[in-house]
Amino acid sequence: MIVLKKIINRASQMCRTSYLILKLSVILSCLMLAGSLILYIFSGGLSASTYKIYYTAEEMLRMPFIVLLIGVIASGCIEDMSTQ
Repeated sequence: MIVLKKIINRASQMCRTSYLILKLSVILSCLMLAGSLILYIFSGGLSASTYKIYYTAEEMLRMPFIVLLIGVIASGCIEDMSTQ
């Protein structure tokens, strides 16, 4: 819990652009995870009729980690450039 508090405190001290990129990547990741869950529930499992919906949900489940990784790298690069 203390580590999470330190991370949030450090993120709020970043430059505005870096903070917004980080915040938006977290929001986008959460939305993709929620959409994936909704699609999983809607598809009702893998069958011939729900094949496309199921695999769309499967891909939406993998993408948030990539979005977060790119967001953290971009935010770190912008923060580094702004402090120089």
